[in-house]
Amino acid sequence: MDHVFTLLEEQADKLERIVEERSKELLEEKKHTDMLLDRLLPKETADNLKNEKPVEPEAFDSVTIFYSDVVSFTSICAQCTPLQVVDMLNDLYTTFDSVITEYDVYKVPVLRNKLCSNILLHLVLLLSLEKQKFAPFTGML
Repeated sequence: MDHVFTLLEEQADKLERIVEERSKELLEEKKHTDMLLDRLLPKETADNLKNEKPVEPEAFDSVTIFYSDVVSFTSICAQCTPLQVVDMLNDLYTTFDSVITEYDVYKVPVLRNKLCSNILLHLVLLLSLEKQKFAPFTGML
């Protein structure tokens, strides 16, 4: 009979460890989901979704979505020093941020995809003539 109780205790301990492990995994997944909501949506909308509150739809008379990619980024990097690449990206982000600030535009922060070989710049912002500054880097525009 002691053997049966020992087996039951071992099984109960094993199940407790599994529940604890799965609870930790669930908590990590919730943190990840919350982080994505915070990065992709305005704060009020993200908070409402996290707290299971209704999100009221909004209408806008005009919306512009700007998707940006540094064309031939790999080739550009091959011809530049690492510092030049960092300076170029810093200038690009700084210009985007100044336009965003000037026009009070909502920006979706950059999400990095570990599988991408290039750095892709995903922003929601007002398309500005400021992009002309970067024509020498991309050979386009």
